[in-house]
Amino acid sequence: ASGRKHFASWTVLTIGGYINNDIFWPFLMKRYIGKEIDPELILPDVLHLCGFWNVEIIGADWGHGWGMNSRLFKARGREGVMQFAYSASLGERKRWDPNAFKFIVNRNAVLSQYFQGIKQGLFLFPEWNEFEPFAKDILAEYVEYNESTRTMKYDHPIDQPDDGLHSGVYCKLAADIAMGRF
Repeated sequence: ASGRKHFASWTVLTIGGYINNDIFWPFLMKRYIGKEIDPELILPDVLHLCGFWNVEIIGADWGHGWGMNSRLFKARGREGVMQFAYSASLGERKRWDPNAFKFIVNRNAVLSQYFQGIKQGLFLFPEWNEFEPFAKDILAEYVEYNESTRTMKYDHPIDQPDDGLHSGVYCKLAADIAMGRF
């Protein structure tokens, strides 16, 4: 252990889609906290909401959710779930790993594209009173330039979660890959 304080990481569900060729609309965001952190409660709720909104593909974090992801596969089939693993050193934007059934994606490329889309007004976010807690997750992220490696690194303060950011990234990434856009 490094001695750093570790803060909780939350499951965040983001449901969204393109409303036209350019604008992505993450219209539902839900953070599972308190009593809701139990996977036995999260999984049925995620499946219910995805069924209600006719979600075609669920984008999920490969690293932290394998137990839940295998249950998502059972419920939705292989074609209904995309797993993502970030890589800081991947030379291309994405690579398919057939053994682990996941996409390895270049973390900087994905995050840069997401932030660029926000700057260009390519997102339709919910009303501020609904979106503010998730916006804080996005705003917590900062980028540092490492002079010696000549690379950018996205990070966030240890006490400020960024789960809402990555949930939104995975949501849009699943849509973009399914549509051949990434």
